Amino acid sequence: MKINATISADKKSITIVDQTDWTSETGSLDSLISIVLYFYTSTTDLAIYSYDLISEEVDYYTANGEITLTFETLFGREYALDNWYNVKMTANDNVYESNYAGFLSDSYITTKVYENVNDLYTPEAYKKSIEPIAMQVMYLESMKYIGNSTITDRDIKATKRLNVLNRYNS
Repeated sequence: MKINATISADKKSITIVDQTDWTSETGSLDSLISIVLYFYTSTTDLAIYSYDLISEEVDYYTANGEITLTFETLFGREYALDNWYNVKMTANDNVYESNYAGFLSDSYITTKVYENVNDLYTPEAYKKSIEPIAMQVMYLESMKYIGNSTITDRDIKATKRLNVLNRYNS
């Protein structure tokens, strides 16, 4: 199985899209009867969250080839904690296993960075006050464009930039 995971613009949900070439797989999308999503952060050895799709969600996914799930449903919070997440889907009691698909959640650090921008005096005359905040905005914006390289490369780039932002704001 092959999936893609994309975080929504409001950062409150993700969309999982099936990209499997079912002509080369045994079975079909509508043969999936039980689906579990596993979420990993620092390592793919141990999932930090798992979510079993309920029957209505399985039916929707198999009918449409995609599903959008809120973080409230998945994790019990409005936003996912800031981190790079790798998602893996299994179906029919691990008969089908997907690739790892990744997404970045940065809702909390984004809020903090823009609070820093809003705390500047206008016009700010001191270069020492502006430069660190400008760097934060540049790092934050660059996380949206971490490239289409491998998932591991994107994971590393996103994690490094998130760590820099956390250091600026600690």
